[in-house]
Amino acid sequence: PFVGAIAVLGAIGFLVHYAIEIGLIGKIPPEARFAIGVLLGLGLLAAGEAVRRRGAPGAAMGLDAAGVGAVMVSVALGVFSLQLFSPVTGAVLALAAGVLASVWSVRSGSVAVAVSAIIGCFAMPAGVGLVQSDPQLAGLLLALALSIGLAVHLIGGARFALARWIGVGAAAMMGIPVLVTLSSPVEAFSFALCWWGLVIGQATLAAQRGID
Repeated sequence: PFVGAIAVLGAIGFLVHYAIEIGLIGKIPPEARFAIGVLLGLGLLAAGEAVRRRGAPGAAMGLDAAGVGAVMVSVALGVFSLQLFSPVTGAVLALAAGVLASVWSVRSGSVAVAVSAIIGCFAMPAGVGLVQSDPQLAGLLLALALSIGLAVHLIGGARFALARWIGVGAAAMMGIPVLVTLSSPVEAFSFALCWWGLVIGQATLAAQRGID
């Protein structure tokens, strides 16, 4: 699945590079470029569903992972390159895309899609500089990203344990700079307690359900 995803994204990158060389990309408005990227990602997800129904789950996972990657890359480009959104809006859009991808991953049983979505959810707040500019919002988005990883494991079952561990590990690594940046010790303690509580609560529910 990961090789398939890389192959599809590589082909898309080649086509985009060729379109830039011949001057086609520059003639398209930034809003249209963003829309095309999102629609391309959704199209890959739809293609993955069609392939899955034809009895090729491995190829479907590759298309799903590529679709998730295309949507999240489009959101990142909309923030950094095209400058269509503010960092806050971009981070929220990335989380929305992550929620969509997580639901899709549980529905399709694709761990690769879940991992791609969770990595994207954690990467966007840090990538757009929210940790330094707005640590309170960064802490909230970090809690939401952690919740996505934990929920995927709780709903999807034991096979999605990797998604849970990636979520916990990413929250631990990214939580440190957020806590250091916060000016109020009370806020820092509150965020740390929230993140820890999410992990403990999910672990308790997972244990009761026999998942972990």
